[in-house]
Amino acid sequence: MQIEDNKLAISEQKKNIEENIFTYYKQIVDERMKKEISLESNEKKIEEVKKHLAYFKEEVDEFEIFKPKVNYSLDMKKKQSLAEEKQRLEDQIILEKEEIELIRKKEADTRKLMSWIRSVKVVDEEQQNKFEIDNDKIYMLEIQEIERKRIARELHDSATQNLIALCNKAELCYNLVDIDGIRCKLELQSMMKYLRSIINDIRETIYDLRPMSFDDIGIKVTINQFIEKLKLDSNKKILFTDEENILDGYNLKSVEKLTIFRIIQESCNNAVKHSQAENISIDVRKEGELLSIKISDDGIGFDIDRLDDLERKDNSGFGLSMMRERVYLLSGKFSIKSKIGQGTVVSVKVPFLEED
Repeated sequence: MQIEDNKLAISEQKKNIEENIFTYYKQIVDERMKKEISLESNEKKIEEVKKHLAYFKEEVDEFEIFKPKVNYSLDMKKKQSLAEEKQRLEDQIILEKEEIELIRKKEADTRKLMSWIRSVKVVDEEQQNKFEIDNDKIYMLEIQEIERKRIARELHDSATQNLIALCNKAELCYNLVDIDGIRCKLELQSMMKYLRSIINDIRETIYDLRPMSFDDIGIKVTINQFIEKLKLDSNKKILFTDEENILDGYNLKSVEKLTIFRIIQESCNNAVKHSQAENISIDVRKEGELLSIKISDDGIGFDIDRLDDLERKDNSGFGLSMMRERVYLLSGKFSIKSKIGQGTVVSVKVPFLEED
């Protein structure tokens, strides 16, 4: 009981720390936006003062010999006042720029801290899940996909920082609407463009985590859609064959179909990003009681004997490790054949796991 109470207390402390840091981040962003609005206002003011000074100087220099001494004295006082105002605004602008730069550094440091806290939180959750699951291989793989679903749902809220920026822009527009209508419209256009970009980024990230089309129209169409997008983005030739219609013809378990898609996705991305391949071939077929998937490319290849080094030094190694793990959890076999200058072949064979 005491242990559970301690865990609860620690969890509550972590939650409070995370909330306090997020509140501090919002305060920093608000402070920066106020400074930027003040800076824009002062920059406009100094431009007006400069215009008055230029006009005033031209008028005084040209007509000062015709003016009475009293008027001339008043004009010089006005000129001096404008010059002092100009100097004051210039000093204020320099100070505000320095303050904004410092605030931006604080903002960047706080974002890094928030990112680190989120990563630690994910690790804690993953470790907790490991203690709660049993040794059943298929159940472990299903848990991984459930976790991916959860992450995909949470991504709808993960664009907090970008939305904060949009909120601040909206506040800027609110302040500008009565001052500078044209600037306000330009800012709104920028907001709309930025918002569309955020939506597209979120959609692509969610697709990478779990393609929504998988649940709606099946694995084969999802694979074809992925291939068409990859061909469009990379200008590579990709051939996908499933002559026996295995993927649609068999009532495969969802976890096995997702694993097949992940392997094809990771192998093709590696071929495009790292192998510099021009042609990629994906072949799905039945070999006895096994489902066989072979992904081959004509890229630069690599030294198989140095695969462990690649996995340690290159982020792509994580993808290879994950593919091995997925196939292992399905009681299958995973192999890679590659030689420098002769391309790469990824081969996977797993038993058919059909829905009851």
